[in-house]
Amino acid sequence: MRLLHTTLAAAFMAISTMPAQAVTNEDVDNSFFPYRDGVPAHADLKAGAVIDQSNVEQFKEALAERQGRLKAEAVSPR
Repeated sequence: MRLLHTTLAAAFMAISTMPAQAVTNEDVDNSFFPYRDGVPAHADLKAGAVIDQSNVEQFKEALAERQGRLKAEAVSPR
């Protein structure tokens, strides 16, 4: 029982001394409201359009960098 208490106390001390990351209000706002300044748009991209290997090059600049690479490589994100 004493070993359990010692282990728990050591774990608590290790966790409680970890540095916290400072987050600004702007970071929080960008996380919760990514489109507050408008939604991304592309001339040929309409709601419901399917982007696959055959047309990914056409819409590459509208996609996030990693998303574009995944589509080009035909790898589905998990």
